Amino acid sequence: MGRKRDDGEEENADDGFPGFSVVPEGMTPEQYAETLDVSWAEITARENFLDAVASGTDPDLAGIEVGWTPYKTKQVMSDKGFAELVALAQNAMDLRVSRVVASKALAGHEWAVKLWMFNKRPDLFKDVRHIEVKHAMEVPAHVVAATRDAVRDGVLAAIGAGRLGEIQPPADIIDAEVISDELTD
Repeated sequence: MGRKRDDGEEENADDGFPGFSVVPEGMTPEQYAETLDVSWAEITARENFLDAVASGTDPDLAGIEVGWTPYKTKQVMSDKGFAELVALAQNAMDLRVSRVVASKALAGHEWAVKLWMFNKRPDLFKDVRHIEVKHAMEVPAHVVAATRDAVRDGVLAAIGAGRLGEIQPPADIIDAEVISDELTD
C-alpha cells in the first residue's frame, strides 16, 4: 500500500502525507474507487455542469452540454446536496451580474441606475407606467346617472340638438349596469 521510509514508518505515495491515506485500511485504491457512489468521470461532469450553471447556462441545457440526457439531469438534480450546489452556482451568476450593473450604475449609465433602483428599491422607485390598484371603490348609482346626464346635456349644448343623430358612439364604450341602488330601493 505505501512504501517504508528510512525510519521504518509507512508513507502513502499518493498524497505525500506520512502515515495518512484517504483509502481505508485493508483496501487497495482500486477497491476503494469501486465503492464510491460517483466515478471520477461523473465528478468531472458534475463540476463542468456547475461551471456552466455559474456562467449563466440553464441547468437543463448545462446537462445536455456535459452529455447527460434530460432524465439523467433530472436524476442528478434530485440529489438534495447537488441541488443546493446548483442554487449556489445560479446565485453566483446573479451576484456577478449584479456587480456589473452596480459598477455601470456608479459610472452613470442611466439604464443601469434605473434597473438597479427599480429592482433593489421598488418601494422608493416605481415605474410610473405600472399602476397598482389596492382599493375597490363603490360609486352610488345616482352619481353615475347624474354624470351621464351632465355629459349628455353638455354634448347637446355644444353641438346642438339637431346634429345629435350625426354622432356615432365609439366602439369601446364601457357599459355600466346598475346592480343595486340603495337610495332608490
